[in-house]
Amino acid sequence: MKFAITVTLLVSLLIHVGAVNNLATRSVVHSPPPPLLVAGNAIVDINGMLSDRILQGIDDVVDCPICGRMGLPLLPYVIPFPDDYPEFTCGMANSNEIFRNVIENQYLLPKCAMHQSSLEEVCCDIPQSPDSLSLHECEENVLNELLEPGYRKSITPRMGREPWVSVDTLVKVYATSEISITDSTVDMFVEINLTWKDPRLAWNFTVDNCATSTFVRASLDAEVTDIWVPSLDLLNRKEGVQTFAQAPAQIYSDGTVVWIRGGKISAFCTFVGLARMPFDTLGCQFLFGDTLPRSTVYNLVDVTDGPQGVIFPPYTRTYSEYVTAKDKTTSTSDGVVFGLQIYWNRSGRQYIDLVIWPTILFVYISFGQFFYSATSGERVAFSINALLIIVAQNIISSSLLPFCEEKIWLNSLTTTCQVFVLAGIFEALFLYSLVEKKQKKPFDDNGEGCATYGTLTASESIVAAHRVGELMRIPKFARKAWKSLRKRLLRIMLLVDSTALFLFPTAFTLYLIVMFTTLDKWDDDPFVVWGPN
Repeated sequence: MKFAITVTLLVSLLIHVGAVNNLATRSVVHSPPPPLLVAGNAIVDINGMLSDRILQGIDDVVDCPICGRMGLPLLPYVIPFPDDYPEFTCGMANSNEIFRNVIENQYLLPKCAMHQSSLEEVCCDIPQSPDSLSLHECEENVLNELLEPGYRKSITPRMGREPWVSVDTLVKVYATSEISITDSTVDMFVEINLTWKDPRLAWNFTVDNCATSTFVRASLDAEVTDIWVPSLDLLNRKEGVQTFAQAPAQIYSDGTVVWIRGGKISAFCTFVGLARMPFDTLGCQFLFGDTLPRSTVYNLVDVTDGPQGVIFPPYTRTYSEYVTAKDKTTSTSDGVVFGLQIYWNRSGRQYIDLVIWPTILFVYISFGQFFYSATSGERVAFSINALLIIVAQNIISSSLLPFCEEKIWLNSLTTTCQVFVLAGIFEALFLYSLVEKKQKKPFDDNGEGCATYGTLTASESIVAAHRVGELMRIPKFARKAWKSLRKRLLRIMLLVDSTALFLFPTAFTLYLIVMFTTLDKWDDDPFVVWGPN
């Protein structure tokens, strides 16, 4: 909180040169300015302390009067942070210019209550006497009054006859720890800020109840919590909000309650954008809502430079496969249930270097088989080796992909590469079967004539004798017909083989051009996948 206040004051000084100068001129009624003294950590104007106190009420024209809820005078010339901001006074902090132009643009909840809480002790004329209570005694008195036996933690704190209690909601996404494509899950570390008003927890600032805020136990466990809290949780959860560590809630004197919790959530996702993997922008929808039948409406807080209800840290994670696409993130809400559609850009360099380019390269290398002789067995062996490499690449890439019916760009690419290599192997095998010649044939193709058995080994003699029997059982006209067909097929395949030398590389190159130029057509439509937002 202190860091946020410091940022707020720093920004206020930046605009101090402009609009705030006019305000400062109006606030200082002394000319020349009155003398200043240092009192504790603040610089105090003596004349301001004595005569220029400004009594503020809830009906004053200032949007967020610093001392309004305390009903005490404002000390306009006090400088709350003299070391860091020596020109910034309580009068400036109490201005509409500061609240509207600076505070309302900060990611603070609740804006007014936190603005008041940060400056009340310094800027408000709190009576001091030897009998004044210490702050912890003030808080004890407040809690003793508020948390009486009559307070029912199960009753929703609705205002008047309103059917709902409005809960301002802000989700801060710190980091994405893991995205599992195969399990369809996403793990993120988030902080959830919930703010609402409980009129039963409001009190008037008095001599005894002299605290402007205090902390109470807050939990969905009725045996643990001191107050009513919303039962917000992740609906599509594997691990939800209610697994967060216990955290207290802060209550302010006007009944405002702030409950901030942080931890890991894990969601089962219906992914969009995965079809373009590895050039994808992956999207997952996180749905939040009550897990108990409560009359609660979640109001997503306006964020000036992003979607409602969600903010991201200013830094960007390094050495990570996924980087959050902050500009594409959206939020939707119907009040009872709200959704955050968060996207991540994948770092595809490793996929390109380790899968895509090697696979494409080995396909082109496999086309080198056409430079081997058609009668060479080395050609078949070369093609089979190339196929084994492609299959190994496919095994690696398949471990990164889910088993699903939807088409994925990377899967289509590797499968088609394998088809091109298989086509070349089948062509080489068929051609090799047509031109193969036996080196030692005791009988010719017609079964006529006889070779010298002395040139054959014992096993070759047995094989030769077996073949003699087979040839003698095949009619002579059939053997001649097969020989003629074989010659015709050989002429056709030789022509095909000479054409394949140019056809295969050309067809594969055209395929790659089509695949890379139509990447955008592989995008999913979130409206179709997630439904209307």
